[in-house]
Amino acid sequence: MANLKSGIALARPDSIKALTAYWVGDNVKPGTYRAEARVDYITGYSTMEERIEIPTTIKVKPTPGLPAIEKISTCKDLPFMILLLIIIGLIIYWLDWKYREIALLIVVGLLLISIALFVFNCLVVIEFSWLDLLFAIIILALIIYWWRS
Repeated sequence: MANLKSGIALARPDSIKALTAYWVGDNVKPGTYRAEARVDYITGYSTMEERIEIPTTIKVKPTPGLPAIEKISTCKDLPFMILLLIIIGLIIYWLDWKYREIALLIVVGLLLISIALFVFNCLVVIEFSWLDLLFAIIILALIIYWWRS
């Protein structure tokens, strides 16, 4: 149901005036709708209200060419990328390497960015279960523990 408002039209006796109302329906489903109007009018000193039958129906057709909203495809792969970054970080941590600190900073930075993307983008888009939330909390706890040690 849509309530549309038109402007005011001054009609002299024995004349007809059109009242136009624009129906902007971005979220209207395609189909056939019955139109009904209520007109408030004033004649002299009296105010009246009358329901008017409109002898037509309004047909809303589907809008062609609108692209469907797609889910982000990387959201299903992002937890695996986070796990891969954790494994790479642990391998770098255990290796006695000259550039270990720089490599760890890069991996931790990528890991934080990946977790932020997962939490803020993917948990909103995909229907996440409590396991995904638990997975994100465990990863954040591991990062905090690793950072403080």
